[in-house]
Amino acid sequence: MKPTNKADFQRVINAAGYSMKGLKAAYINEAAFRQEIWCATILFPLGLILGETNIEKALLVGTVLLVLVTETTQ
Repeated sequence: MKPTNKADFQRVINAAGYSMKGLKAAYINEAAFRQEIWCATILFPLGLILGETNIEKALLVGTVLLVLVTETTQ
């Protein structure tokens, strides 16, 4: 097995940092994204509580996450 390269791991760390900066910028500059984040903080736990089966929970939570992903790509 090939030993892990520290440069590869550092690239992942850098990418995570850039992603967090992008999400922070979206939260600061986009009113719609802020509204959707606040709605998601309410709807995410509700989806876990109201879903009876694991599939229902996954669908309810996945829909909320899909809205956030869609908003960040616009």
